[in-house]
Amino acid sequence: MVLTKLKYYIKQRLEEISGINVYEGNAPDNAVFPYLVFKFPSASNAFRVTRTDRIMEIDYWNDNNDDTSVLAASEIVRNGDGDQKIGLDFSRQNEVEGFYKCYWDWEGEIPDPDKEIYHFQQRYILQVG
Repeated sequence: MVLTKLKYYIKQRLEEISGINVYEGNAPDNAVFPYLVFKFPSASNAFRVTRTDRIMEIDYWNDNNDDTSVLAASEIVRNGDGDQKIGLDFSRQNEVEGFYKCYWDWEGEIPDPDKEIYHFQQRYILQVG
């Protein structure tokens, strides 16, 4: 699956399960909090011939130093809601152009120079075929 299609499918999935605004790459200056931004760092290229492994980072942002909504969103993105929404961790998604499997790798708070901003990040490994 080419990266542009993978980004399209990931954005759809994150919009469906997160409950907050979703942006790919960078958020616009007028982005409404809370929101998340997902990206594929340039160091996440393929190591295998038959499958592409990629790293995906998701940054969650909220103002007023309120972590409640972004932590709830990150938990749903990772584990689902226990009802209808399936999280990304240990998930497999079949699409028209291929599939991807997703595994949680890391998460944690990232200090922001602006004390009114709360920043939380997750990292996933995607196996793309």
